[in-house]
Amino acid sequence: MHRRRLLAVVAGCLFFLLAVASSNLFGANMQEVRFHLGEDIYNTAKQSGIPEFSTQKVGNTLVYSVSGLPPEVAFRYARPGFEIVLEPVFAFTMYANQQRGRRVKTVTLQLSSTASDAAPFESDAEHRLMQVFVEKIINQFQGGNWRRYADPEWHVMLTGRSSYLDEHGNISPRAKWSMDPHFQIPQEDWPRIVKPGAYWRWVGEGILATLSVEYAASGDARVSPYRIFLRFEILSEKLEHDAKELAKRLKDGDEKGWNSTAKYEGSLREARERNKRLVENAVMRGDSVAPPPEKH
Repeated sequence: MHRRRLLAVVAGCLFFLLAVASSNLFGANMQEVRFHLGEDIYNTAKQSGIPEFSTQKVGNTLVYSVSGLPPEVAFRYARPGFEIVLEPVFAFTMYANQQRGRRVKTVTLQLSSTASDAAPFESDAEHRLMQVFVEKIINQFQGGNWRRYADPEWHVMLTGRSSYLDEHGNISPRAKWSMDPHFQIPQEDWPRIVKPGAYWRWVGEGILATLSVEYAASGDARVSPYRIFLRFEILSEKLEHDAKELAKRLKDGDEKGWNSTAKYEGSLREARERNKRLVENAVMRGDSVAPPPEKH
């Protein structure tokens, strides 16, 4: 009992010191951080309002990051017509390729899960509070000029509950890569959807935004089971990078005798057949196929 109290006191002191250090770093009057993609990472960092970043270089990739952020500081994706405001944010990271003019190609935000602090650990109330928190983010995308996105080769954008069901009518991890942001998920479905993870994706002016929500219960009440990330990427660069990585992986696999290209093409055919069945089932439920995103 005495050891527990001592640990609680030590943890409380550490939290206080981190909070003070973070507040000193950001300043008492700081209320908002602004960010965007496509410009020099140094200038973007300077204009963001964050006094100091932790920086590193991994190969040709420059990484600027900051964590332990004050919960009252809001982060704004500052592109007119596509603005998204996020808070509280725990960590913020920007990536740039030094060989491409050091322009920011990816931004990742880890959102704080304190929205569920008022609820018992791993309870229905915790799930409800986190669902409301996530829906507020989704509603911002739906209220702007963003358009729902899915990889056209692998996924089909179905509406309603069909967007996260497999061909047998069960909640499917595979289907959750193309969740319908218009559909309000029933509370009884939410825990099963976010475990092991659910994804909502939008595209706007060439930027891909991916909201990922994962519920990974660990049994440790000191650690929130929710992991919420929002990633912004220059879509053309992401697709180019993915295509190069895939070509290299298939080439290496073929050279080792693994028939990687043939297996990949077979998986694509299976995905197309599966998507046909998903569309047929969705229509039978009264759902449909969402139109493709407009080009920006």
